[in-house]
Amino acid sequence: MDIFLQALILIIFGGACWAFGDFLLGIFLPSRTPFSPGGRWSLSFALGNVAFSYLLMALGFAQLYRLWILWLIFLGGAGLLIYRIYGKLRERGPSSQTQGGDHADRRAFVILLGALIIFYLPTLLQAAAPPYARDSLVYHLLCPKEYLAQGRIHYIPGNLYSAFPKGNEVILTLLLGVAGDRAAQGFSIFQQMAAIGALHCLTRMFARPWVALFSTLGYATVPPVVYFSGCAYVEPALLMALGSSFLLLFFSQDFQKIDRYTQRN
Repeated sequence: MDIFLQALILIIFGGACWAFGDFLLGIFLPSRTPFSPGGRWSLSFALGNVAFSYLLMALGFAQLYRLWILWLIFLGGAGLLIYRIYGKLRERGPSSQTQGGDHADRRAFVILLGALIIFYLPTLLQAAAPPYARDSLVYHLLCPKEYLAQGRIHYIPGNLYSAFPKGNEVILTLLLGVAGDRAAQGFSIFQQMAAIGALHCLTRMFARPWVALFSTLGYATVPPVVYFSGCAYVEPALLMALGSSFLLLFFSQDFQKIDRYTQRN
């Protein structure tokens, strides 16, 4: 499949993960929750990853990895994305505008976005290149390709890694089925952005905007973090899940207790 078409499918599926997660998040977390810019997107995207992975893993064990089923899931996700975008546009108005609008927060966030664009441009080229990283060739992409060939999750003789498929590998199975290996590699970039967004949200709760900015950049620009973002490795997914778990843990606590703790410290 053409690389630009793969990129389009990747973007749509990434949006579908956000839409699915945002829908679920609206059920479990109140809309008043004070997320920093990007925080809610990160948590929604991570939750969508989890939801899709459980669905795809169930289909894999049920021997239902058929292209038409994978396309049906993808198109359903695309439809949900359109629905959620339409709903968000309808919600916009005087009552839904961001409170406060701190200029320092906005400036710091814009600088963070600019730095991420600069540092992560090479990962786009990395994802667009043919797979070459060892772990991708022997596990993260090899196993999903075999699952597609067999139409199910199964053990590959001689390949220990196939005995314990991760949720990330079944998501890559869908992307390999409806698009190709470039889309599967590029999905890690979205996951790394979600991990960075979660970290920024967490640090902004306890620190000033510029401190949160430099703390987040200190993580986001570490060479291995950048490198693992464009080769279908599982590390970005793990970091995304870790950051989102901390966000959920924090916001599941009593807000008054948290306020008293932050004021005291």
